[in-house]
Amino acid sequence: MIEDQVVGQKNQRKTSAIKHGQKNTRLYSVWISIKTRCHNPKVNAYKYNGALGIKMCERWQKNFLNFKADMGESYQEHVAQHGVKNTTLLRIDKEKDYQPSNCRWATKAEQAFNTRKKKRQFMAIRVSDCSLETSSNITEFAQKHGLSRCCISTALHGHTKDNRYRDWIFLFVDDRSG
Repeated sequence: MIEDQVVGQKNQRKTSAIKHGQKNTRLYSVWISIKTRCHNPKVNAYKYNGALGIKMCERWQKNFLNFKADMGESYQEHVAQHGVKNTTLLRIDKEKDYQPSNCRWATKAEQAFNTRKKKRQFMAIRVSDCSLETSSNITEFAQKHGLSRCCISTALHGHTKDNRYRDWIFLFVDDRSG
């Protein structure tokens, strides 16, 4: 009897995923990813979410269709404007759970600005006019000056001659090595 109930529950979970016909969609993949990193201690990303108390709201956790009802339309709009590969789900407040009032779709660049990690301060010296700027956000600095974030990071970590990239010299402000 108990064994039949367990098998029935497993089959019910499998058929509920198939019933909505969304199993192979990007939106479903996002939902599964959130659910996993918030509620499965066996996955690596759990340490950044579930282990810190970040959960998926009960409404979304219960059913993918609830997640789709809350986020599906705005997802489609964001994808139409920015493309599937540049559409990510962002928690507005990194200390709060995944829930409708704390989530919105964002580009990868927007996602990079919204991080919990403390970023290292760096300085950038423009060789041509000896101007100096400090920042802690490589992506933002790169966008502001039309530079490559990856190349700035490479220079900051000492992988270019004299920490240079184009007309700039990049150095971390603190004394830790890159």
